[in-house]
Amino acid sequence: MSPRGGPRRSGPAVRFDEATSGRFPATSWYDSKMPASDRDPVDGTFPQVANDALDALTTALSGLVEVIPDLQRQRPSDISRALDVDMKLAWKVSHLAKSPSAVAAVRHLPGQAGMQIFLDAARRRGCPGAQVAETEAAFGRLWEFIRRTAGSRQSFEAMMVGVQGARDRTLEREHRRRMYEGASSVWGVQCETIYRMDVLYPSRTAGTMDYLTLRTLGDARRLRAGVSIPFPRHRNIDKTGTAQPIADADPIDPAVSPSALPIVRSLCEGEVPPFPMRTFASGVRR
Repeated sequence: MSPRGGPRRSGPAVRFDEATSGRFPATSWYDSKMPASDRDPVDGTFPQVANDALDALTTALSGLVEVIPDLQRQRPSDISRALDVDMKLAWKVSHLAKSPSAVAAVRHLPGQAGMQIFLDAARRRGCPGAQVAETEAAFGRLWEFIRRTAGSRQSFEAMMVGVQGARDRTLEREHRRRMYEGASSVWGVQCETIYRMDVLYPSRTAGTMDYLTLRTLGDARRLRAGVSIPFPRHRNIDKTGTAQPIADADPIDPAVSPSALPIVRSLCEGEVPPFPMRTFASGVRR
């Protein structure tokens, strides 16, 4: 029994633990995997052009860094002092020049304004004009390629990881963080941990299985007033993908009424607000 309801007033982050048990047909399994033939193919020309453009930039940039006057070492702090540029920009330039792969290079790619600041500083410091121009041209070709194929540097990063077939865990964590923050802003609800455990066991009733489910919402909070914290309802999906009716589940905690949200209050932390219940056309309360 999983009602879709939520608190109607603001409050601190809380944790909810819900536990129920019930029964459903034993044949309720649904394979949602997409056949490989239905997936979009990757353009075979993109990886090669992208790698060539990144290699050209890193090669030119590495050569430019090596001829910065009076630069003893190529650490970001040394580049920052030699050219009088921001330490963050120097860090990107240093790591981009020494990138071991195309995927690593993308992660350190400066923006257009940042690269122009670096190139102008190199000219003022007396770096050879030919090498500055070579780096500028390589960066311009790469940026034009990014504009045509990806539209933004962030999208280009994701595309490079995909075609390389390698996992960039730093980039993945950053994308997941942005997705989490964006979804929180759109829905007005935030939950740091969602945990679910299901136990299935053959029932005494032929053709059915008994189940027990425990769901936890850790550090759940509302970001806007009037927004509900939803509890997903149980669904019974057969092999054809059709939803089948499911009977009311019973709360595990005997102190909880069958008509109430089956929260195990002894496991909850923080204030537990009231949760309104709704009765659906089938007569099932959620």
